[in-house]
Amino acid sequence: MNKIVLLGRLTKDIELRQAGETSIANFSLAVNRTFHRDGEPDVDFFNCIAFGKRAETLEKWVHKGNQLAIEGHVQIGSYTNKDGANVKTFDVIVDGFDFIGGKAEKTEKVESETETPTENFDLDLEIDDLPF
Repeated sequence: MNKIVLLGRLTKDIELRQAGETSIANFSLAVNRTFHRDGEPDVDFFNCIAFGKRAETLEKWVHKGNQLAIEGHVQIGSYTNKDGANVKTFDVIVDGFDFIGGKAEKTEKVESETETPTENFDLDLEIDDLPF
């Protein structure tokens, strides 16, 4: 079985590109290790790739510094760079994700696109009327 679950923060804004009609999002996730060296946390950086609607949703709602939980699978590959050296790649293909964090972590882009209720409720209550 090939499955990975990560909880971390985006290191930069997501890069979205098109391959034909398929959206592809590339991003890096910084994940703290539970092991600490010299009192300082160690961090691992994972290259992640999302496709289709997942890619578009992530690009729209998640930005640098936001916390994100992802689940996916590992894809290992290799290629020859321009110097002729063989380079190994390790990517996490995103199969699902959850937004982590509260309202305080929302970015300006998210807040400007989110509708907020504008109705005012006029309640005429006295303190003695409250049930608690």
